Amino acid sequence: MYKSIRIIYDSAIRCDVIKIVKGNGIQKCIEYPNLKGEWGKDLKHLDNHIWPGTDSVLLIIEEAEKAKQLIDNLRNYKENMEYEVPFFVVVVNVEEFI
Repeated sequence: MYKSIRIIYDSAIRCDVIKIVKGNGIQKCIEYPNLKGEWGKDLKHLDNHIWPGTDSVLLIIEEAEKAKQLIDNLRNYKENMEYEVPFFVVVVNVEEFI
């Protein structure tokens, strides 16, 4: 069984996210960079002069066992963040991966 993992994050923490992903032995992923997001009044990033910055999404499809370790490490990272920026992880079971 496979898992689809979408990591949605503030582009400012890209290095941290990539380090966690690569540290878990994940070699294949797709990155959607420079997205504009609005996450409520405290987490806006519209990449304008008032709210500079962008978000990104990393898409990973990985075997369930390997995905579990990555998810645990991402959860630990979120629980220990020093400041509040957009960082969300969405995990979905993959019915079929060809």
